[in-house]
Amino acid sequence: AAAVLACSTAGQILGSRIDTAPLVMSVSTFDNADIVCAFTVEDGKGSHAMGSELGEQLIELAGVRPIAGVMVFGGGLETNGSALVDGLAMTLPPGTALSGGLAADGPRFGRTWVRCNGREGQDCVAAFAVVGDSVTFQHGSQGGWDGFGPVRTITRSTGHVLYELDGQPALSLYKQYLGDRAQDLPGSALLFPLSVQAPDGSSAVVRTILSVIPPAKRVLITDHAAYNY
Repeated sequence: AAAVLACSTAGQILGSRIDTAPLVMSVSTFDNADIVCAFTVEDGKGSHAMGSELGEQLIELAGVRPIAGVMVFGGGLETNGSALVDGLAMTLPPGTALSGGLAADGPRFGRTWVRCNGREGQDCVAAFAVVGDSVTFQHGSQGGWDGFGPVRTITRSTGHVLYELDGQPALSLYKQYLGDRAQDLPGSALLFPLSVQAPDGSSAVVRTILSVIPPAKRVLITDHAAYNY
């Protein structure tokens, strides 16, 4: 009767050790709470709609019982993390704690997968909710990135596709910073994400580059740091 969720990663963290190969598994049990799971496939829906669908499934499965918190895993190559979380947050009861992350593929950027109770796929999203009034669901994150180079203005973008910085092709400018490492894109981008901040400097998030499209001189970025991993 256990709920089993999994996803591929760019590396596993176990204690103080970080590895790119081993499998890491965590088992949790509850005396006074239940787990309900939801799963959906992209299939042209869009990330926001997928988040809404997951939220609706979790609410239906929870019934009259309160949802203490939700953890979500999404495919890492196509999912827009911010839109996914927005869809979930708009559907779930106000203030519901959300945590999770996007699946990865090491430095290959070829295929990621998400699994939930025997169902799995590449462009899929899975989530579980802790249900019951005896559990407090808390989460947090900490970043360790240091910025370098001048602050630049995004002058052209659509969703999570970045075209220009300071009126220059984003990919060409980014390659100048990477130097010899540019030949290893998109894998080398894992070590050099972008720090994106609000115009007034009030907030900043790290955006991991998902893929590059040289002919159009654009950089495609995802939302790994939009919520906890």
